[in-house]
Amino acid sequence: MTDLQLEVVKANRLARIPPICTVVALRQQDPTLKVIPRDIYNINAQLDRIKHQGKSPSEALIAELELQKAKGEVVFSYKKDAQDHINFLFLTLVKSVQYFNQNAEIVLLDYTYKTNKFGMPLLHIISIDGLNQTFTIAICFLDQETREFYNKAILKLRDLLQPNTWPSVLATDCKVALIGALENHFPIIRSKIILCFWHICKNIALHCKARFETAEH
Repeated sequence: MTDLQLEVVKANRLARIPPICTVVALRQQDPTLKVIPRDIYNINAQLDRIKHQGKSPSEALIAELELQKAKGEVVFSYKKDAQDHINFLFLTLVKSVQYFNQNAEIVLLDYTYKTNKFGMPLLHIISIDGLNQTFTIAICFLDQETREFYNKAILKLRDLLQPNTWPSVLATDCKVALIGALENHFPIIRSKIILCFWHICKNIALHCKARFETAEH
């Protein structure tokens, strides 16, 4: 490929455009070009190795986060297990922390599964501002859904708030360990812990629908 074509590959990689789409774009510019998606994958892998400077993906990630932290852009914390694998990663933007302290009335916490090849559930923590718009407070990857890991995540969340600032409502699904961690760090006299209405409706539909013979019933 020419230098101009390589620049297209690099730009599409930064934009997270799938390799197959990059191949289509290159062939539209030059129908004689013999390139397949695997070629694009290989170029992207080479660019990643150059960017990582010999580090593993996790080491490169922490190095990048440390750099952004030094610039005052992010707040993050991580832990490693005995095998030197990251088993806890809490991450938020400094701007999100500032906005959270201005809109701390409602906090919603929910897990998202199957988001990465490492099988680590993602705890997504969001809030709602005065315009009824949701925004992300922080994300947290946990190796296990245990009281110990939940306590770490909720403690980090509590540390983001300014002194004497408490959410009025904390909404979550029915995970006992998560609710217990919230009770540890958010006193009931300050914050009310409730079950998420959406999760209740989904579970009712899932478990009760078969008991009714018709849609009308």
